[in-house]
Amino acid sequence: MPFFAAAITCIVSYLLGGINGAIIVSTVFLREDIRTKGSGNAGLTNMYRSFGMRAAVMTLVIDVLKAAIGILIGWLWIGHVTGFPLMGKLIAGLLVMLGHAFPVWYGLKGGKGALVCGVVALMVDWRVGLICIAFFIVVVIISSYVSAGSILSGAIVFPLFTRVFGATNQEFLLAALCGVLIVIMHIPNIGRIIMGKENKFHLQRKR
Repeated sequence: MPFFAAAITCIVSYLLGGINGAIIVSTVFLREDIRTKGSGNAGLTNMYRSFGMRAAVMTLVIDVLKAAIGILIGWLWIGHVTGFPLMGKLIAGLLVMLGHAFPVWYGLKGGKGALVCGVVALMVDWRVGLICIAFFIVVVIISSYVSAGSILSGAIVFPLFTRVFGATNQEFLLAALCGVLIVIMHIPNIGRIIMGKENKFHLQRKR
């Protein structure tokens, strides 16, 4: 039964993760494909840069809801069956992130998972989530690189403070895997940062 619960949770969470807010908003409401705009990434930052605040907020709502639902399923089902609710949240969260990054619905081309990772952090432990968000904001303000904030908060701060606030070795490993995925999805950004070619974020979008 625990294996069955984990398997179903993983499948459902992955499929939910594949529901990409940026692609839905751009193709259904704006009649354009975000993957042909700006950086080509189907994520929140590119939505804001390409279509503005309203489109970004719509994307945010969809991606937060899908992540929250997937994580709640893991918390309720795996947690109920095994007695490890945090493990359930992290398993589901990782699969939602994988679905977001490699969505079966869109030819395995999705977003980079930073926003989803933030939702995972908040639902794992609100203290961890707030620390990640605060760290992200500080890094972006200092560097003007959204990617740098995403990488550092997702790959370092999230697993570190998950551990600080009592995660087991297995739970820490799952949080670290979420961080590894964030790094993998941002490899092109890391290269551009090193070469000084990464786009900087400005609250007033370019027209």
